[in-house]
Amino acid sequence: MFGIYLKTSLRHLSRSRIYAIINIIGLATGITAMLLAILFWRDEVSFDRFHKNHENLYRVTTTMLNMKGGIMDKVGG
Repeated sequence: MFGIYLKTSLRHLSRSRIYAIINIIGLATGITAMLLAILFWRDEVSFDRFHKNHENLYRVTTTMLNMKGGIMDKVGG
């Protein structure tokens, strides 16, 4: 059964190369984008999960401005 599917897909790839290349590139791009999104989400969700009381942790950030209004430093992160 798998051999039939393999033959059919190889025939399709050889007959319409440009269409097949566009489909393969689109599939690879979609899978890559989804994997990167999942990795980013897991990193954001797992922030400080290794602490004992991670549900009671809070992050406080402060931005200090200089006399001209520009950002000097970010503190607390």
